[in-house]
Amino acid sequence: TEKAEILETLVLKDMTTADDAYDIDTWPVKMAAEVPGDVILGGLMMVHEREESMTCGPIMPEGGVQALEAMLYTLDVINARHDKKFTVGAHILDDCDKDTYGLEMAVDFIKEEEEEEEEDEEEEEEEEEEEEGEKEEEEEEEEEEEEEEEEEEEEGKEEEEEEGEKKKRKKKKKKKEKKEEKKNKKEKK
Repeated sequence: TEKAEILETLVLKDMTTADDAYDIDTWPVKMAAEVPGDVILGGLMMVHEREESMTCGPIMPEGGVQALEAMLYTLDVINARHDKKFTVGAHILDDCDKDTYGLEMAVDFIKEEEEEEEEDEEEEEEEEEEEEGEKEEEEEEEEEEEEEEEEEEEEGKEEEEEEGEKKKRKKKKKKKEKKEEKKNKKEKK
């Protein structure tokens, strides 16, 4: 079913417009068949014949379609293996058996790959920026926690100092009271 959809994409879509004299300039709209995979192979296939009066002529069932079917079958066989570590996909373009049109399609394929790479790089940069932002936030939080701990330690020291002074005062008071008691006892004697 997937093969049928891919074949339909390249071969059957817009076939009626090929015979329509008014749509010669717009047909074919750069059709591409794509098979998803981890590794993508680029393919230029002669699905349509060369035609002088328009970009692409009639379908080439013996050459182009069979080559396309063979490529799709090969991808199915490769991807059906159980020991594979990745899947193989394809990005297939129709060159209509014309060198200049095929070159144009190949350039389009390369441009698409470059655009995808640029998008991937932009996504990576955004992720790195987000990670840096998160790291900065974590560092700021750690600094704030350290400052709070230092403040708590200082407050604790101040409280200890105040308690120490209070204890000293109490001791002094007790000493004075004891001295006074001793004096009072001596005087009474």
